[in-house]
Amino acid sequence: MMEVEEDLMERKMMKKDVTMRKEMKEKMNKRKVVGDLRKNKMFVKMMGIKTEKENDNKKKRYKMKEGGEGE
Repeated sequence: MMEVEEDLMERKMMKKDVTMRKEMKEKMNKRKVVGDLRKNKMFVKMMGIKTEKENDNKKKRYKMKEGGEGE
């Protein structure tokens, strides 16, 4: 019984490692392709890419919170 659990844990770790690698690859690729993928809103939401517009809005909100003192 113990061996089975250990095997499962090992598999889980392997899977985690693979997903980590995939995420790193995607991050590297994201930098290359961001330009044309920004138009695809669904993809943007999935990958959590902030568009320039969202970043500007964030800065504006920050300004309002800080009473006009922002970037």
